[in-house]
Amino acid sequence: TPVTVIRGSLEALRDGVVTEKADVEEFHEQMYKESLFLQRLINDLLDLSRLQNTDFPIEKAPLNFVDVMHDAVRSGRQLGADKKLQITGSTDKDIYMLNGDYGRLRQMLMIFLHNSIKFSPEGSEIKLELAGNRLKLIDHGCGIKKEDIPHAFDRFYKARNEHNKSGSGLGLAIAKQIAQRHDMQLQLQSKLGEGTTIIISLPPELKEKEYADE
Repeated sequence: TPVTVIRGSLEALRDGVVTEKADVEEFHEQMYKESLFLQRLINDLLDLSRLQNTDFPIEKAPLNFVDVMHDAVRSGRQLGADKKLQITGSTDKDIYMLNGDYGRLRQMLMIFLHNSIKFSPEGSEIKLELAGNRLKLIDHGCGIKKEDIPHAFDRFYKARNEHNKSGSGLGLAIAKQIAQRHDMQLQLQSKLGEGTTIIISLPPELKEKEYADE
């Protein structure tokens, strides 16, 4: 779609169909926006391709997953500020050690948070709750149709509503690959008009002897 829009706009400018200064500026602005979308789409495709390639290494090291969660919550609060969203994080422990790629795990949580922020009504709450080996991300957004839930993590899946006019449709597929590379299980629960819950089942905690010397 972005290539089609850019090509059509260029053809209109080249053929002299659009000549008024204001119209020309509008076409230039639209082409610029479409090029940004195209860049994001390409980057997302490359990211997904790398993660799906088992020969592509990810940098794993012992880390405290609680730190990753709190980092994502802080960033999410900034993203949700314009909509006055209340984004909170709670845990039943201060430390949950596992082997992982900090940047990729943060990316996974930010994908989920970004979706929740996009679909949540102004002034609502988004909660991240870590209990035991399960992290829940709960929002009170528009939710997903029952028949669409099995396809939520598919490539290019996009909910068709007024809240989702932008986006590559690859975010949740990327998050799924990151989870799989970290031996995590994902589950999505949603009710249309009520909200969505993402459940991330974490791998067993590392024993202290497995990371104490790192």
